[in-house]
Amino acid sequence: MPVVGWQPNSPAQWSLYGAEAVWLRRRRVEADLPAAACDALLEGIDSPSLVLLAGETNTAVPADLAELLVRALDELGLTPPPGSELAGRVLRYWCWCIVTKRTTPLRGARSIDRLIYESPTPSTVPAFSRMVTSWFGCDPVARIELEGEIRARAAAVLAEPPSRR
Repeated sequence: MPVVGWQPNSPAQWSLYGAEAVWLRRRRVEADLPAAACDALLEGIDSPSLVLLAGETNTAVPADLAELLVRALDELGLTPPPGSELAGRVLRYWCWCIVTKRTTPLRGARSIDRLIYESPTPSTVPAFSRMVTSWFGCDPVARIELEGEIRARAAAVLAEPPSRR
């Protein structure tokens, strides 16, 4: 039976969760999908397309990588979320990347800031947009404080249930 609205609970699952949302929402590959597939296989998550994806190079055609990802998730019974939930998934993925230090606070906040142009926009996006705007033109000490604010906001987003986005 397909699993709808799954919530990741490991780094490999977060990578797959985020990559799926980014691809479905923006038609862009922003993650190292072969590495994410390898991590998933090491965690015991297995499907034929996931094995193929793990064997690809990071320089392969992004659309081909994304197609393998979507097929793998389908083989695992993970149904893509409705379009109205994709921006929230992208938001949660980038917040996870910020909190786990897989990206810099500025890069994560800028990725979240791009959601401001999409509909529906999660309610916390404007706060990240303000922080990105504040980043430019402030001194290095203020940037360190701003990094802490970005991490705190990202952690707060992850602490909320997904339905409250």
